[in-house]
Amino acid sequence: MLADIQQSLYDHALAFREAHTRQVGEYDEFKEAIEAGFASAYWCGNGECEAQIKEQTRATIRCIPFEQSGDAGGCIFCGASAQEQVIFARAY
Repeated sequence: MLADIQQSLYDHALAFREAHTRQVGEYDEFKEAIEAGFASAYWCGNGECEAQIKEQTRATIRCIPFEQSGDAGGCIFCGASAQEQVIFARAY
């Protein structure tokens, strides 16, 4: 019974996260997504970009997913080349 309860809690949390996470490519989209929940975006790895994002939106990196697409993109803040996507959100 405990295993069923734990699986149910996990499934519910996963569904909530997926429903409230938006993939974004532009900073304006990013700011809108943060208002609604989570934003998945490329990040260049520069701490200064993260600090500026936090200052402007109060959002910080919540995690760097293990599973990455392998594609490169542009940092959501500065546009520099980025190899991985991260999940941003606000802490309340």
